[in-house]
Amino acid sequence: MRRPWLAALAVLAGACGGRARAGGPALPLHPACDGRWVDGACQPWSADVAEAVAANEAGILEDPEAALAAIDRAAAAPPFDHLTYVRMWRQRGLAHSLLAHAAADAARDDAAAAPQLLEDEAAHARAAMAAFDMLLALDPAHRLEYTLSPQTTFMFQDALAAAAARPAPDLDLDWARDLRVGDPVPVDLEVLADPKGFLARATLFVRRRGDDAWRAADVELPAAGGYKRVVLPAIDATAATALELYVRAYDAGGNEVLDWASPARPREVPLRWDPPTPWWRKWWVWAVTGTVVAGATGIVVYATQWEPSATIGGDVTVTGP
Repeated sequence: MRRPWLAALAVLAGACGGRARAGGPALPLHPACDGRWVDGACQPWSADVAEAVAANEAGILEDPEAALAAIDRAAAAPPFDHLTYVRMWRQRGLAHSLLAHAAADAARDDAAAAPQLLEDEAAHARAAMAAFDMLLALDPAHRLEYTLSPQTTFMFQDALAAAAARPAPDLDLDWARDLRVGDPVPVDLEVLADPKGFLARATLFVRRRGDDAWRAADVELPAAGGYKRVVLPAIDATAATALELYVRAYDAGGNEVLDWASPARPREVPLRWDPPTPWWRKWWVWAVTGTVVAGATGIVVYATQWEPSATIGGDVTVTGP
């Protein structure tokens, strides 16, 4: 007969195994970095480049050619944070649009040089439209001030109309609605649109609600229309809480090209908290108890119903004298 304590141990082993953790291994997190995380260290964005690009804005209307040369010098030290990158493409668009109009005006005044000047006008106009188109991909809500020269605003309006015909670069994050404290947190990251093809990778920033410090994980992005599941490590808590998230996306060169949410306005993943079950209410306690009781009952029944046999088994051999 099977010993009852062996059965009880089998039940206990199954209970202590815990529930399965679905979703694959959790992403390793590193400290958040206001820049790029490269080879285990933070490389901040260049403050000198950011300041030079910001200061360059003031001289564009007065000398667009010199401003364009300054942008080209700054572009030799990539990568760039999102604001600086937006400013660079804005300034390119402004400078090229002004130079296009200047070439057109000069062509009207100089018939001999007109053919070359008209070629210059067309080249600057194409460069301005390309720069404004990139600007609107990086910052779809961007608008030029009406106090700027009409020579720039008219061309920007043409770029704005062209950009309206295509989707803006976008990504989204989604997660289950029944996540619990203590469980890994699977998050689906989807690239909704990428008309410029510049969404190469992303950094997912995460912290528990109420914490000061952010941590981060780096993720390669799928092509437009695809999604990637990432699993964030479980957190410990003794009450319901939430994970706060935001994302920064980068192109192949490391330039910051898209933000999803922000440190000031992160998205939240709610995590419910289930109080621990008292030991005496856990199913395996009653299963073990039932197994032991059933085994003990079987022994008692066997002992009370067993009677010695009236005969003794075996063979008897009789031999003569």
